[in-house]
Amino acid sequence: MTLFKNLFRISLLAGLSLIMVMSVTRFIALQSGTILAQQQHIQHALSQDFSLLPRQHYDTSLVALSAFLTMQLHPDDYQSIAIAPTQAQQQSLTITSPQTKSAAPAWFIAIFGDNSYSQTQTINLVNDTVIVTISNNEKWLADNLWHHTQQLLIEAGIISFSFTLVIFFLLRLSFTPFQRLITYAKQLEQTHQANPPPHTRYQDLNLLNKSYSSLAHKLESHFRVQAKEAAHLREKAYRDPISQLGNREYFLNQLDAWLTKSEQGGLILIQAKVINQSYRHKNYQRGDHLIREIAQTLNQTITHSNSTLGRISKTEFAVLLPQIQQEKLHSLAELILGTLLPLTKEFDTPLGITIGLVITEHGTSASQLLAQLDNAVIAAAQSPQAR
Repeated sequence: MTLFKNLFRISLLAGLSLIMVMSVTRFIALQSGTILAQQQHIQHALSQDFSLLPRQHYDTSLVALSAFLTMQLHPDDYQSIAIAPTQAQQQSLTITSPQTKSAAPAWFIAIFGDNSYSQTQTINLVNDTVIVTISNNEKWLADNLWHHTQQLLIEAGIISFSFTLVIFFLLRLSFTPFQRLITYAKQLEQTHQANPPPHTRYQDLNLLNKSYSSLAHKLESHFRVQAKEAAHLREKAYRDPISQLGNREYFLNQLDAWLTKSEQGGLILIQAKVINQSYRHKNYQRGDHLIREIAQTLNQTITHSNSTLGRISKTEFAVLLPQIQQEKLHSLAELILGTLLPLTKEFDTPLGITIGLVITEHGTSASQLLAQLDNAVIAAAQSPQAR
């Protein structure tokens, strides 16, 4: 569960609980107020000055009393009015308010419908004393409470819905800086690069933002160092330390990548046996110096675009020349031989420099090309005039 969902759930639960408590409180207040108002109406009717009743015969006075009471009360206030003379031989009088079926459901009446109330008072008439008992109208109370309950439920529903929307948007608005910080952290984790979010009015989020920015800077520096180290190791792994040319593995990788394009081109293999002579009769420093001179001369001589030059063994240099014609390949080989021969004058070595040429064909592998180059070098060594 996210922090937003947890806070939203807690806020919603607290708000709905408060709305429910307020609604229950209002319902109880309405119930008590309605019952009290009904009781006060009955008490007010019984507290009137009955001396105003006409001084007539008992039966007439009894009817006048009932008419007076019904005039003082609303039909919603009473369910029945019973007037009982104190003389047993006299007949009592009962007035009942017309009743209809209650609009409240049965479960509501069963829970909140027991609000019966009656009040009895002795009234002295001209010829007799009567006992008046008025019972309240429970059906009207139940209908009135049900009506108020429906209104309360509608109001509570509207308030709850509005409260939910307001809380959601307020929390979403408040969590926008936090969400930006989360997005920043995810981008930092996935790509190790991200633009830090802007500062907010929240001090704790600004502290987190500062920490993330510091971590991002350290990660960037760390990965930059690692990239440099990887590039250095890759260069070291693919570069010949003496000639500073690509080594055999580098040259073969370049050759394999080029062969996938199915382009026409040429290969030159330069075998410099003079290097062994230099190491044997001079010293290692002089031999390394000769290798560097050969590499430098080849770099200056070969100007063909997209060419690849590498030292593939102790005494062999190879050149990959994409999209070169056979005539130009021979011309370049003669130029290379002419520039390298002056480097062998101080060594009395026959065939110090030998060059073999191969024109690539479709479907040829790197191993086949190198084998063809070796054969070309052997043939050149056997025929010095054609080397």
